[in-house]
Amino acid sequence: MKIKSLKIRPYARLLTMLGEQLIKNERIALVELIKNSYDADADWVKVSFVNFGSEFEITPESRIIIEDNGVGMNEEIIEKHWLNPATPVKKLIKKQTETTRKGRVIQGEKGIGRFAILKLGRKIQIISRAEGEDVENVINYDFSKYDDEFLTDNGKQKDLYIDDLEVTLQQRTPEVIVESEIKMGIRKIVRSPKGTRIEISGIKGSWSEKKSSQLLMT
Repeated sequence: MKIKSLKIRPYARLLTMLGEQLIKNERIALVELIKNSYDADADWVKVSFVNFGSEFEITPESRIIIEDNGVGMNEEIIEKHWLNPATPVKKLIKKQTETTRKGRVIQGEKGIGRFAILKLGRKIQIISRAEGEDVENVINYDFSKYDDEFLTDNGKQKDLYIDDLEVTLQQRTPEVIVESEIKMGIRKIVRSPKGTRIEISGIKGSWSEKKSSQLLMT
């Protein structure tokens, strides 16, 4: 009798399937990312729609930028938690305490933010600087060569598994997450040297003034 040990190796398409089930539309996807900022004890979150048309038409240069002054992510958190969907970290924290250091009830625990990003666009850059660190971490996703279902690579059909998808991480001297002035509507605030900035391009889906204004009511 021959016994063979096998490993479960999910196709990359699983990311799309889960995203479609967990996240109904682009607005909800963006709300999930804002929840991450809330859980990171951010005092503010700024969402910018850059290079969209006058009626929120998507152009090749369109970008959605989400930035905050939360606690930020260091290299270990990025490698062991952010890049691992369904990480149990927040769930384990909830067993010890129901709140963050600022007393906030923790919102997320399923890692939906990772799927939310893929719902919004094909190219993602995340810049994060952990509180008290003198480096910022730059994460780059570029899934533009794959179709929406992760069934083709540059137009050619291919068996793509989750571990085939490459994400790069670079550490550098802080350039973005530094003490600086940030415009928030008609007022200005001073950014502290910690937090996260997510820039999404290769925008998917559709946007409108109504859909974006609903974020203010979240």
